[in-house]
Amino acid sequence: MLINLLIIDDDIFFREILKDILIEYPVQLYEASNGDEGLDILKQEPIHVVITDIIMPEKEGLESIIEIIQKYPGVKILAVSGGGSDGSVHYLEMAKSLGAHETMAKPFDQNELIEKLNRLTNNKITPEI
Repeated sequence: MLINLLIIDDDIFFREILKDILIEYPVQLYEASNGDEGLDILKQEPIHVVITDIIMPEKEGLESIIEIIQKYPGVKILAVSGGGSDGSVHYLEMAKSLGAHETMAKPFDQNELIEKLNRLTNNKITPEI
């Protein structure tokens, strides 16, 4: 099964890293540089999982999480933050309390990302052979 995955992050380099990691997996990737763009994509595409940064210009991640939970309750959310060692933990705790299903601090390794995506998709993220 193909998983539709939306990456919301203002850092194009981070989005490219995620695309490089996920290239061998059965995912259709969509990208947005802020929450407003991400919500526009959610209106148009049947997204299964959203990976969203928390600190972004325009509509930031916490506000986006609230809106996604309200409008698209079936969508799973992985919140990520690189807001410094202490700040990252604080933001991730807030994201979890607002409804994010999983959280992860930047930087992270590929195995941690895949493990969290597998939990969100019931083990459907496996490399294509």
